[in-house]
Amino acid sequence: MRGELKPFVDAGSSMIARFLRNERGTATMEILLWLPLFLFLVFLTVDASILYWRHGEMWNVARDVARTLASGAIAADEASLDDFVKQRFGVAEFTVLPPVFSGDQVSVTVQRNPDLLTTFSVFSNLIAGDISATVTFRVQS
Repeated sequence: MRGELKPFVDAGSSMIARFLRNERGTATMEILLWLPLFLFLVFLTVDASILYWRHGEMWNVARDVARTLASGAIAADEASLDDFVKQRFGVAEFTVLPPVFSGDQVSVTVQRNPDLLTTFSVFSNLIAGDISATVTFRVQS
């Protein structure tokens, strides 16, 4: 019985040896192993860039609102601030908190939900709460 199975055992072991010696497809396997990490790094970089850019937009909104309030061009009520932001920047996603007047200074804080700031939501899942930008201007007399 043993002699009858010998050709099959030899054929099976030679196929396994050939398979282990064959290096075709190793580059494909390496790419498949590294691709998820590489894509995560690309998405992380894009997400961080967009978050940084949109946070800069928030600073611009806060600065323009504070400058306009300090010059007395608009009233400090919520409707006037929302209209100013919509007209000036064309977006309604910003939340302008009521300005704080202290002495001869006005402070304006703009908040935004991080889910609205990023594309892939890599960072928005790590950030608890809203992202804000606060600017203080001296009120002109």
